[in-house]
Amino acid sequence: MTIPFHPGHLAAVELGAEERMECALLGSGLFSALAELQGPAWSLTDDSERILGCFGMLVVDREGVLWAVLSDEARASPIGLHRAAKRHLDWVERTFPTDRILTAVRDRFDPGRRWIRRLGFTHDGDFQLGNARYERYVK
Repeated sequence: MTIPFHPGHLAAVELGAEERMECALLGSGLFSALAELQGPAWSLTDDSERILGCFGMLVVDREGVLWAVLSDEARASPIGLHRAAKRHLDWVERTFPTDRILTAVRDRFDPGRRWIRRLGFTHDGDFQLGNARYERYVK
C-alpha cells in the first residue's frame, strides 16, 4: 500500500543492502536532500503501516529526478513495488509536465537496471560520483 510521503518516513525505513552501500560510499547525508526538496512522493507500507520504502520525483523547472529509498523487504516484492511505482509515475507525468525525467542506478546493479527499464527509461550514459560508477537513465 502507498501513503503520502512525509520526510520522517525516511528515518523509519530499514535501509536495504543497496541503500546501506550507497550510504557507505557517499556518506550519511545522502538522503537528507530528499526530506528538504520538493516534489511528489509516496511511502510504501505493509498491512501494519510500517514504512518499507519511499519513492518520488524531485521537480526542478521542467526536469524531474526519480528517486527511491527501499528496504530489502520492499525489494522482495518486485511486482507490487513495480505496480505502485508505475501507477504513481504515470500520474506524475500527467500532472507535472517535464522535458525529461532522469534517474541513476549503480553500475552493475541488475535489479535496479531491470526495474528502471520496465518503467520506460533508457540508458543515457555513465558517470562517476566519488568512488562509485553509475548508469544514467532518461525518459
